Amino acid sequence: MKKYAFLLLFGLPFLAPAQVLTIRGKLMARGKDEPISYANIGIVNQNAGTLSDEDGGFVMHLSASYRDDSLTIAALGYERAVLPIAKLAANDFNRITLSEKPVVLNELVVRAKGSRRRTVVMGNPTGGRKLLGGRGIYCGKPETAGGAVALLIEPDTAPYEVRSARLKLLHNAHASFKVRIRLLDVDAQTGQPGTDLFGHSLVLTSGIRQGWLEADLSGYGIRLQHPRFFLVFEWIEDSERRNRTKELMDAFAREHPDRYYERREVVDGKEEILRGLNNFLEGTFFAVSRKTDAPNHFICFTRDSSLDHWSSSQSVLTATVTLEY
Repeated sequence: MKKYAFLLLFGLPFLAPAQVLTIRGKLMARGKDEPISYANIGIVNQNAGTLSDEDGGFVMHLSASYRDDSLTIAALGYERAVLPIAKLAANDFNRITLSEKPVVLNELVVRAKGSRRRTVVMGNPTGGRKLLGGRGIYCGKPETAGGAVALLIEPDTAPYEVRSARLKLLHNAHASFKVRIRLLDVDAQTGQPGTDLFGHSLVLTSGIRQGWLEADLSGYGIRLQHPRFFLVFEWIEDSERRNRTKELMDAFAREHPDRYYERREVVDGKEEILRGLNNFLEGTFFAVSRKTDAPNHFICFTRDSSLDHWSSSQSVLTATVTLEY
């Protein structure tokens, strides 16, 4: 789904206890006494995902309709796990261990002495100049986590090295927030974001209220051969923050009932009912381009939660990446 600043969508409708499956657990590295932070946990192509907290813990409340499905756990640097939901829900607590995945080192490119290297900035640098009248995007609901925005990058030649990335914030209400940078390939069949090209979890922590968030990636030696890739920014919000957001959202709705709305919108050819609150400013909103022709020049996708399906977006993320050839 697409969300525009400044709004935050309400969560799932109330479900009676008999309709809810609760899964509690903690993710740990196999053979080590180390938690796995910020892993993506969810049902593939369903808006029901979450993230593990910094200590590896997580809690999920799922509709009973998912009882016969499988829960997928994906953490950068670890092997993926797929587990039956019914079995996990039957336990009071689940200690889940993941095996580390061998890291494939990028091939070292040796250049002739004195050879020149060309640096190019690619992406969308426009959008989100001011709070009032600017446009931003926030994907997700307090009940879920792992929302992300992906911007297609099309280098003019390969190979190349990814040196840095920038994301523009339209508005941030938190004293501190976290964002994860990912680089994904392009799925050959769908053209949507595919698998990770960078095997490390690169989480940025910042307290800026507005403006550019920059990440120096030069020390990671990210050398790619792909003709196209997606630059992805993922919201990292723990359960405490999501619960607090839910409390503030409920209070805002009671104080401003006129801000609640429902509207029908066609997303990827399907009609959906969007429910939300206009001008609810609790969150971290990424800037998007205000130019009406931006979708003609850029391709952008969003997802609402971990492992959810990607939806095309008419709002183009304001973000850039620096490549060196």
